[in-house]
Amino acid sequence: MPLGMNLKQNPDQGGRNLHDGAVGWQVVAPRKQSEGEVARATGAVTLVTLRHVACHCAARGGSFRWKIIGPGNSITSMQITRATDYAVRAMVHLASLPLGDKMQLNELIEATGVRGSFLSKVVQRLVHAGMVTSHRGTRGGFSLRVPGQDVTLLDVVEAIEGPTQLNLCLGTGETCERKSWCGVHPVWQKAQLALTEVLGGVTVAELARDTKARKAELEMAAGRQ
Repeated sequence: MPLGMNLKQNPDQGGRNLHDGAVGWQVVAPRKQSEGEVARATGAVTLVTLRHVACHCAARGGSFRWKIIGPGNSITSMQITRATDYAVRAMVHLASLPLGDKMQLNELIEATGVRGSFLSKVVQRLVHAGMVTSHRGTRGGFSLRVPGQDVTLLDVVEAIEGPTQLNLCLGTGETCERKSWCGVHPVWQKAQLALTEVLGGVTVAELARDTKARKAELEMAAGRQ
């Protein structure tokens, strides 16, 4: 999961939208590179399809420098994609239903606040990941394929983003020649472990219960005013 690689068209730079619905930034450059070149340069593992990304990539001692431009020429923030956020919303809402109960797409759209065309793509990725079942027909819809208590937040995030990898050196094999002696490498390891432990330590069923309880508290507070 290459955090911060969720890219979007920057109209000021005349770029291309690289991820439908993503909230992020644009890689700007004088020449084009293929998806494979981008993956090799960044060490990123992503489900976002980068087709002929315009980028500025200068080789220096086997490393690469990237110029990432956002509104006001600011640096991109490190965050999950909109697709992942919406997938979490959908999974949490489906987990609030009795196992096997179906919800039609229009109902899921209303519950999650996500536009239909994008939510449909997100849910289909959850179907392919084996977390959601799609029911055909006029009375069809979507339901959890497995109990919500068996699906963690990390499962959902990685179903959309891919395996969690904060830095190139955390991959398997000879991913970085410096990692055997680099003082930063164990810090990256600890950071990634902390992230995966937090996300993997809560299930969508727990999140559904927490969401329901918090909404009830807000409604009660509003009723007392």
